[in-house]
Amino acid sequence: MADDKKKAERHFNWQALKEAVERMKPELGAASEATHKHGADDTPDDSDFDRTVALGYLVESLEGLCGPHLWVLNEISRALYEMHAADGEHGEEKLRHHTH
Repeated sequence: MADDKKKAERHFNWQALKEAVERMKPELGAASEATHKHGADDTPDDSDFDRTVALGYLVESLEGLCGPHLWVLNEISRALYEMHAADGEHGEEKLRHHTH
């Protein structure tokens, strides 16, 4: 009985995370659009450099995050990917879906 209760609570919490990220999508879309506009004038070399620097900062910031916060970031990144995929920005790439 305790296992069923624990599984139900985990499922509830996982669904709460997914629903929260779903509610964030309009703001994530606005932030994404603003950021793309910010870098729109970059040359390809600048764009590659900016991506490398951004990845470095991201990796550095991940060091101090706990597992649950990493799952939150994962769900946010999935939402951004899905929004851009719907716009055709990712071509034939497939996002790997992880279940928790």
